[in-house]
Amino acid sequence: MEPSNKQEIEAAAPHLATASQLSLSLFEDMISQGLSIQHSPKDIGFQRNNLFLELTALNMTSQRFLDAAYFIVAQDRSGANVFDVELTYFRWLMRFDSRNFKYLRQVIQDCQKSVIAVSDTPPDKEVTEHGKWVSVQLLGTAGISNGRIVFEVPNQLVRNIKEPGPSHWLSLRIAAAFTLIYARAIYMQVLLHVAEGQTGWIPVDELRLWPGEKAASKAAYKYFKRDYLDPAIRQINEVSDIEISFETRGTTPRSRKIDQIRFHLKKKEGKIFALESLKEAQEIYRVLTEEFRLSSRAINEISEHRDVWTDEWIANAIEFTRYRLRTGQIKRNPAGYLMTALRQNLALSPAEKQMISIQEDSTPASSTAMLPFEDASAAIKAPAKNKKAPKPETQNVLMTQSQAQAEAALQNERELRIATGYERYNKLDKTAAKNMQEEFLLSSEAFILLRRLKLANHAVDEATLFGNELLADSLYLFVYRKTSEPHV
Repeated sequence: MEPSNKQEIEAAAPHLATASQLSLSLFEDMISQGLSIQHSPKDIGFQRNNLFLELTALNMTSQRFLDAAYFIVAQDRSGANVFDVELTYFRWLMRFDSRNFKYLRQVIQDCQKSVIAVSDTPPDKEVTEHGKWVSVQLLGTAGISNGRIVFEVPNQLVRNIKEPGPSHWLSLRIAAAFTLIYARAIYMQVLLHVAEGQTGWIPVDELRLWPGEKAASKAAYKYFKRDYLDPAIRQINEVSDIEISFETRGTTPRSRKIDQIRFHLKKKEGKIFALESLKEAQEIYRVLTEEFRLSSRAINEISEHRDVWTDEWIANAIEFTRYRLRTGQIKRNPAGYLMTALRQNLALSPAEKQMISIQEDSTPASSTAMLPFEDASAAIKAPAKNKKAPKPETQNVLMTQSQAQAEAALQNERELRIATGYERYNKLDKTAAKNMQEEFLLSSEAFILLRRLKLANHAVDEATLFGNELLADSLYLFVYRKTSEPHV
């Protein structure tokens, strides 16, 4: 489902939080602490096409590379198929902690050698010359230079990544936590059956091949179970969002050979994906199902993302969609617009909220309110009498004025903190000042700024630090923050 006014959403989106911005923010906070993505306090991921569940011929590192690459593709809105990313960030997304860049090059080449086939012919139908079929590389041209990675993804795959159709939620955090190839393979294969609570009966020989032929175990079942299956089940239960167990059976008459397996699945308590957890927020659930009349598929999508799509996240999307409805910017399909707002974490900006507040202050109490869970349909049916809606140009003026006021207040606050930090820094003795410089250069603030300035940490001396206004101001803001922290 897509909103009718797609251009308006894309114009607003750069000013609002996205999955990409969330991952960058987490990366910048965690890299300075030496923490990998699997330790992230928030989930990072994307809706991945079920087509990619068939990727079994690659090793664990290559699969993580594609996870990171396709995550970046999924967040992109430019329509490009070539992507340029800071290498340290990309390595963090795929949990490549090694400095063995020769091996990373080999991983990239392995991805380039692998292909995936897309066909519109059902598996049980005969293949004819009229059926559509395409075989495409998983990764196109790629290169590493000057601390950045540039890679190309074939256009046929870009469409399947950005518009996934039948899909599942791929958590980079969980995928990065797996260290056993069978743990990842089993987890990916059973994801689509979690809602049902169990899989069907699966031939054990088929299960053996889930990580691909190269990694498949041909050991007798009792050794396969001991060395591969049991450790994989333990790891899935330990690091993922599901609880998994299994039962087995033999189907050969007069034989004790075990040749089939069935998995039992359950979402872990505390992982608020289930529909019941959504129903606990009764008012939110009522608005979604009654006011916007979301389909069961849409409700299921929200339920699956409840560890990221919090009550506040959903309330912001509802508020954003209602405001666009009231100002006539949504011409059709409000439910589709709301789902896009949820996926992109769209919310009213502080300037828009201030403008609405100004409008409400000059509007009688009987006019339409902007509370997140107010019944919007009733409010629309009963507009205020003898009250003309503000003209579009008046709204624009109010927004411009409120935005300018907010920006001016933020700038004044920043300048005050810089000045305070400057004063406090100059009161430090030489040793304390030097220590403060070193601590600053190791901070996430400096990491981000140096990356933008294309400067290496080790190349920044005092002359560079104080000769660059951006660096100096950032140092003083860092001093302000550090000296303002309460001492325990």
